[in-house]
Amino acid sequence: MRAIVDSAPDAPAAIAGLTTHAVNQQVRAGIAEAAVRKLEKDVAKLDAALLCARSKLLSMLSDPVQATGTGTAMGAGFGSVRTAQLHSSRWATEIAAQYGENVEKARQMITGLVRRFHIKVVEAEPGVKAQRVLDGVRLWFTSLRKQHKGRFPDAARAAYHAAHQCLSLSGLPFTTVADLTGANREMLGDEYERFQNFVSGGEQNLIDFRSALRSDRLPAEWIEHAITAWTSTDCCRPGEGKADCDRNPLNHKETHRRLYLDVPVHTAYNLCVTAGKEKFGAEYTYSDGRSRPRGFHMDQKIFSALRPYYVKNNRRETCLCPKCERWDRASEACSTCANGLKTNASASARTSQRASSSCASSRALCSAPWTSSGARPSRRASV
Repeated sequence: MRAIVDSAPDAPAAIAGLTTHAVNQQVRAGIAEAAVRKLEKDVAKLDAALLCARSKLLSMLSDPVQATGTGTAMGAGFGSVRTAQLHSSRWATEIAAQYGENVEKARQMITGLVRRFHIKVVEAEPGVKAQRVLDGVRLWFTSLRKQHKGRFPDAARAAYHAAHQCLSLSGLPFTTVADLTGANREMLGDEYERFQNFVSGGEQNLIDFRSALRSDRLPAEWIEHAITAWTSTDCCRPGEGKADCDRNPLNHKETHRRLYLDVPVHTAYNLCVTAGKEKFGAEYTYSDGRSRPRGFHMDQKIFSALRPYYVKNNRRETCLCPKCERWDRASEACSTCANGLKTNASASARTSQRASSSCASSRALCSAPWTSSGARPSRRASV
């Protein structure tokens, strides 16, 4: 009892010490808890930022349209392959030096780095891939039509028909294929029939380069007759000079003797029509198998278009007609007259120049002062 009483005065201090310690622990626990919550929030924000950046990067890598922007998102990178190889060899050397002769550790380290920094590109779904293929085919058809404006050369026509032939074998309706790819619906049907005939042996060629022929086209016999009329001796005569030869614009190895047209074009046309009506009657058999009861007929514009390149118009140097002869005489007379006028004008100019020089000398002599002897200076001295 005595001991308890003696220790009573120190009891409040002990209780106060225990209370302060508990408070300090609670404060420290609260501070630690607040720090942990703040750290968790920061980590959550960092994870969200990393996920957002990763999703953007993967979307850019998976989309070829946005692939050009990955350089800005990921950094500029090395300027050349050689620089990247040098840096890779330096890191490989450092890893080998770090682990010494333990090759397995170095291999595991490199494998871990590859797994850590390797970005897996998310591939597009099959439907997206198919849509991209269809968009590419549509762009191809549109560009080809815009480039050639519907008039394809043989090489472009072959590719155009081959593309329609491939698309016609898809098994879908031709209208659906035309809507998806931008192809021609009628050509899809034609190419499908051609391919089936080719497989069955009824067609020899997959592509036909011959375009549609006009039903009213001129037969080959008429065209040959018009060219023969142009080059006949009734209309033309050959050139006499050694240089009177022309090369074919389409084949420079082919040359023809130049022919000079001695008659007007309408006269040559009338001769061609008269001879054609006599040669090609209603009962004439043509090579294409068609009958032409009307007989031979040709417009003068078509006849002029069939004129060979080596048939030239006569010039003053090659023509002997009265008109060119009179023109030569008139031009010679005009040239003689012009030369005479030029000579007279030059003589008149020289005469007037001499007269003006004489007048200037006379004026200078009259204005000269008198000498001491009372006489004017002579004309020769003044000059």
